[in-house]
Amino acid sequence: MNERKMSSRAMAAAKYIRRKAQGGMIKDVFPDSIASELGLEPGDKLLAIDGQAILDYIDYKFKITEEEVEIEVQKRDGQRLLISIEKDYDEDLGIGFEQDTFDGIEFCQNKCVFCFLDQMPEGLRPELYIRDDDYRLSFLHGNFITLTNMSEEEIDRVIEQKLSPIYISVHSTSPEIRVKLLGNRGGHDILKQLERFLAAGIDIHTQVVVVPGINDGENLQETISDLVSLGEGIESIAIVPVGLTKYRENLADLRVFSQLEAKEVIRSVDTWQEKLLKKHQRRIIYAADEFYALAGMDVPMAEYYEGYPQLENGIGLLRSFIDEFMEELADSYTKPLDKSIRIVTGVSPAPYLKDLIDSFKERVRDAKIEVHPVKNLFFGPTVTVTGLTTGQDIIGELKDVSDDLILLPEVMVRESDNRHFLDGMTMEELQERLAPRIRIVPVDGGALLRVLTEELFERREMDL
Repeated sequence: MNERKMSSRAMAAAKYIRRKAQGGMIKDVFPDSIASELGLEPGDKLLAIDGQAILDYIDYKFKITEEEVEIEVQKRDGQRLLISIEKDYDEDLGIGFEQDTFDGIEFCQNKCVFCFLDQMPEGLRPELYIRDDDYRLSFLHGNFITLTNMSEEEIDRVIEQKLSPIYISVHSTSPEIRVKLLGNRGGHDILKQLERFLAAGIDIHTQVVVVPGINDGENLQETISDLVSLGEGIESIAIVPVGLTKYRENLADLRVFSQLEAKEVIRSVDTWQEKLLKKHQRRIIYAADEFYALAGMDVPMAEYYEGYPQLENGIGLLRSFIDEFMEELADSYTKPLDKSIRIVTGVSPAPYLKDLIDSFKERVRDAKIEVHPVKNLFFGPTVTVTGLTTGQDIIGELKDVSDDLILLPEVMVRESDNRHFLDGMTMEELQERLAPRIRIVPVDGGALLRVLTEELFERREMDL
């Protein structure tokens, strides 16, 4: 397999983030806060607290706790100020930063055989090519890390500051297979690394991205057994199927799960859950929603997910969405307006969403609502999740529709602005190409139902 190559746009983004930041750039100053009283403004930089440089948001939160602190600030015009502050213990200054890490981010040093970034074409937004493997983003945002690039100093910091929980990509506990999957010999001691964190009281959420023919079958059973044996500090184990696009030239020859194989994975997870419930009164291990979609099976009920510890990783997102929708579904409605609505989604969740809309239409028989799964031509037909749908694929399928309204889930657009799709297309460009009105909807079943009732009824008999 050839070594990965980054596009020129991706390299530019990487170089930008590699630059060492000098302090934390202030993005927001909240009203009636200490920062507001001090005259701090967006564009100022917080350089140090009590004479110590701050490298990230974690540093800031630890060092700002005392009742008396001295901060060093660089104003937008370059002027530097030392400001002494008296405040309540643990009281925040009331500022938000542009980034959570002020000294750049730790980049991934692995060459994973299944890396999704290696399977993307050039020309997408530069930030999509960034390969982070930063323990701080794991603690702050639940990003998964591999531990292959952590120094002793960083490990000591996690332990000393109790940065718990953290999220770790395990994939396999077999040293040989994990090294093969990561393409990095630094990945062979994962069990020892996990044991070290657990002994220090750090809770861990894990994921296993399963690749047919490499870390499935007996190896998957071994991995699960090893993780479970580590004890209660392993908070969750997510079993996730590999994702493959059509852009795999010069990459390892991999394949997706068949329907039969997906069912076998689910059966295996169910068996483990039965054992764990008896021994620990917790299931701990969960199969990703995509396995159920691949198997053509209903997703489990909410109790299966035990509080949804890995919702952002696609573990229970469908069930959460379904339950939110059904909880909001009222018993009766007025006659709907003569308006047609088309709900756009990915191929995987489409059958589940259609069932929900059918439940709604049973109560509102004249409602004109259609669920429209968009085939992913951009990345290839094996990519079926909603979040990887591009603007051009939406246009390709909906260019001739004549509905009054199109609903798009917000997971399709960039989180920071809700305006850009993965392929760089903007909402404005999409609207120009499609005649119907477009509305972005949160990925929340209750929110979808509220939008439908807002759009379909002038007056509702029951508040939702």
